[in-house]
Amino acid sequence: MAIFTIGMTQEQVIAALEPIIPDHYRIRFEGFLKGLDGSIFFSTQAGGKMVKARFSVVSNGTEHGKSLVYLGVIGQFSFANLAKALPIMTGSGIDDEAAIGTECEADVTLEEYTDRDGNEAKGNKIKKLKGVM
Repeated sequence: MAIFTIGMTQEQVIAALEPIIPDHYRIRFEGFLKGLDGSIFFSTQAGGKMVKARFSVVSNGTEHGKSLVYLGVIGQFSFANLAKALPIMTGSGIDDEAAIGTECEADVTLEEYTDRDGNEAKGNKIKKLKGVM
């Protein structure tokens, strides 16, 4: 059996799963998550479409580098907010690479929810997203 060194302990690796402290952060757009079919669109429970935008925290401090996901439902405020903060629109379509690396500001909250296994869990939610110049 080979052991490959990654420079991190198991505790450090698992810490990435922990939610970040609710606060105002500067974040960087890393791209849209893609489904198994390669599409950036995911179905909502109501039968609509949404995108999942992935961000990383660029603010200094212990949360630097942690990942966040923002759900933008097409045709609703959440997607309009995303399109206002990031240059993702090209005509009537989405350019999935145009805004990669763009920074914006976000108010991040901590919310409780029930996971798929019925366990109580905590996770972050981006409440406000604002573009920066």
